[in-house]
Amino acid sequence: MMLVSVLASDLGGSMQSVRMRDKKGKILTSSDISIVIVNVIFGIAAMPCRMKRYSKILKITGMLMMFSCLIHLIITPYFLLAEVVKPDCDVVFTFLQVVWIATHIARLLIIIEPCQSCSLEGQRTIALLCDLLGKYDITDNTRKIVEVFITQASQQPVKFSCFHLFNLDRSVLTALSGSIATYIVILFQFSTN
Repeated sequence: MMLVSVLASDLGGSMQSVRMRDKKGKILTSSDISIVIVNVIFGIAAMPCRMKRYSKILKITGMLMMFSCLIHLIITPYFLLAEVVKPDCDVVFTFLQVVWIATHIARLLIIIEPCQSCSLEGQRTIALLCDLLGKYDITDNTRKIVEVFITQASQQPVKFSCFHLFNLDRSVLTALSGSIATYIVILFQFSTN
């Protein structure tokens, strides 16, 4: 309850808040809170649903989380850099922005690293099964089963994606880094004009 009253006073109150100093900060915080609320509502609504519907809802929330990470990793460094270039830089605000950047990066890694690990384990499993076929003497029935499994695993590798728009692996980190840098430059160009 106290959190709600603090957020309400920050959103409608003066510009003395440490968290939200200007209109952009208020808009970002409002959109972030709404994304969290939507994720919670989807999670609660999905409980009684069948698993097929639940997986669709999880895909939607996964996309929202990736979009939220992208937005936060654009806006938070922008606010940090905008504060650092000011002659009267606020140390507390700067420190909070650095902490938020680290938090958003950690959140992104929590999403991507398990997907990357699972994909690598799938590739490693195929290599181990190929070694099994080449090095050890196994029965013909077992050999056929292993060959079928290797064929299926090779044709359908383990990959995770968000609506088939992009794969969730470490290549997303480089793509996001380039996008973030581009958008930060664009934001600075608009703010100077």
